[in-house]
Amino acid sequence: MYQCMVNNEAGEDIKDTWLQVREIAPTFTSHPNDTTLIEGQPATIHCQATGAPKPTISWLRDGSQPVPDDYIQESGDLVFTQTQASDTGDYTCIADNGVGTINATARLTVYCKLVRLVSVNQSKCGIFMLLSAAPSQAPSTYTI
Repeated sequence: MYQCMVNNEAGEDIKDTWLQVREIAPTFTSHPNDTTLIEGQPATIHCQATGAPKPTISWLRDGSQPVPDDYIQESGDLVFTQTQASDTGDYTCIADNGVGTINATARLTVYCKLVRLVSVNQSKCGIFMLLSAAPSQAPSTYTI
């Protein structure tokens, strides 16, 4: 609310008025950041914007491929419940409200789980390798 007050020897007067802003271009309140993790872990890439009218958030993968809506939260954040190495890429957040459009890009890097070599044995039939994907998993045997 704005108020104008005038005052002189004859008296004073006050008038009130409201300023209603109808259009403001979007600005980011939360920028996406690069994220690196091991496959299987969850990931959230934050992206939130403000403006009038309220901006719509959409995402592109590697500059051109639209990200499905079921990965995008109402807040605008991009969520992966269980990442895979194939999720690695550049993700661009786009905020648009008809008054303006802004974008920001972050890199998601998802590494494969490490394989642990438990033992190597050689026999007349070949070389046997015992591998384990994680300490909590039972090892697998491979013959070379």
